Amino acid sequence: MTTALQPYTPPDWAKHLKIVPQHKLKLVYNETPILPWKITTKNGVQLHIKRDDYNGIETTGNKIRKLEFLFAEAFAQGCDSVITIGGLQSNHCRSTAAVAARLGLKCYLCLRYTTENPYDLKGNLLLSRLFGAHVILFTPDERDKLGGNNVILEIVKKQLESQGKKPYSIVLGGSNAVGTWGYLEATRELIKQIKEEKLVFDDIVVTAGSGGTLAGLVLGNYLAKTGMRVWGVCSSDDPQYFHNEINDILKDLGVDKRSEELVTIIDGYVGKGYGINTKEELKILEQISQESGVIVDPVYTLKSVIGMINVPEFKNRRVLYIHTGGIYGLFADKDWPNLSSPVTKLHQFNSKL
Repeated sequence: MTTALQPYTPPDWAKHLKIVPQHKLKLVYNETPILPWKITTKNGVQLHIKRDDYNGIETTGNKIRKLEFLFAEAFAQGCDSVITIGGLQSNHCRSTAAVAARLGLKCYLCLRYTTENPYDLKGNLLLSRLFGAHVILFTPDERDKLGGNNVILEIVKKQLESQGKKPYSIVLGGSNAVGTWGYLEATRELIKQIKEEKLVFDDIVVTAGSGGTLAGLVLGNYLAKTGMRVWGVCSSDDPQYFHNEINDILKDLGVDKRSEELVTIIDGYVGKGYGINTKEELKILEQISQESGVIVDPVYTLKSVIGMINVPEFKNRRVLYIHTGGIYGLFADKDWPNLSSPVTKLHQFNSKL
């Protein structure tokens, strides 16, 4: 199935940017809701949550907003396939595979693995394979010896071109100038909702995974002069990495501003590393789920929520948390602690039986 390109009209406050998409694909069908969020905090933060994990079942989360613009560019260039890269349980790669299947393009996923069994069909990997993606595996050592993620993408692209294909490469997380338009557009949606629903926020918080979503929110709020402060919480790497990524995107878009002036990036909650959870972190995930009925992703959103509810900077402030999705990571290998919700056999529950 293919979807026609739609002409794209950017917000007035972003029309002057150096790169402005001419088209987009309609993959997000509704505004994602903003709701009160009642969870236990240590800093008295007044929380709302924007449910960007409600963007669709098979393509849940923030990635779909970027892919509206990236796939539009692929179609405009007449490409017949897409290539992207990420970890074995990458939400971005799974979303890319889902959209490619929906639109009738072949998908090639370059997936990094370490200690996991890359043939064990669980979580996002299972879904990516169900969507028909061709998985190409590599280790961190192989990546480093070759020269990085973008080199791997270029190797795969050239191989496909030698076979007569016309592939379109999508960088890690879809986090480049074109992908950033997904969250410039999301900022327009957010401003509209805040006005219509008469909401007031001091701060916006989002997880920092590859940097593109954060870049879009930062730039959108700066250009639209919303008065809200944007914060990112590291789920991998460190603040300097994300400042560098955002600065590269700002430069590509022709913005004469530095990331360090526009966003505060919180470190200290990556824990044991990207995609690795302690039992204590998973217990917090369980607590959040029981208190609010909202599931956060163990790889990305959990770590940013832990940061948000602990750091003193948010004490008694009105904060909007952007839930970027990723629920399928729950179904990969996790060393779950004993959950507090009881399981009882019927004859034990009622001794009269």
